[in-house]
Amino acid sequence: MATATSTTAPKPAYDVLRRYLKRNLPVKLTREEQTDIAIAAAKQRLEIKQLEGDLDAEKKRRQAQINEKQREVDVKDRELATGEQERIVSCDEIFRDGMVFVVRTDTWEEFESRPATAQEAQKFLPGVESTLNTSPTDRAAPLLDQAAAAQGKAPANDDAAAAEPDGGADAEAGDDQDDPESEDDGLSEQTPAQRAAAESAKARKARRAKGKTK
Repeated sequence: MATATSTTAPKPAYDVLRRYLKRNLPVKLTREEQTDIAIAAAKQRLEIKQLEGDLDAEKKRRQAQINEKQREVDVKDRELATGEQERIVSCDEIFRDGMVFVVRTDTWEEFESRPATAQEAQKFLPGVESTLNTSPTDRAAPLLDQAAAAQGKAPANDDAAAAEPDGGADAEAGDDQDDPESEDDGLSEQTPAQRAAAESAKARKARRAKGKTK
């Protein structure tokens, strides 16, 4: 605070009881003092804006922390209310009647289903050759094996034929004898099962011939 250092008013005559007392009293400002005050006020205004920005950023950060804690509390409240907690559970997808069902392996409960895609459905279509250790009369066996069993013939085992080279010619001869196409005199029409068995036998014969040429 500026202090009065000089005055033009004449000093009155009085008896002094105490000297140099300090009091805050209004004093006229000079032009230079007013300029200095204006510059200092402008700087302080800038500092206030910076502090307000810092305050907003801090409030947002603290509010985000509060929101995160609130979400955690909400999850715990829901778990207490329902008596259940979400966890990672191993599941299986099973195919049935053109649909894919998701089954949890801890309780074996189906909880989700959707139509199977064409690629997924194709994996479960009956095959044309035996790929599983199933009986030809089993309903799960491929259609052509079932057809061959219905005609009184067992499905051929390519691996066994390859392991017995001496019997390859005999097996071929047997295939020729059992081939329904060779016995077809044109007088009787083949059933779908017979045609399927004939195609299966022809495919096996072609694979054996290809293997011998190698």
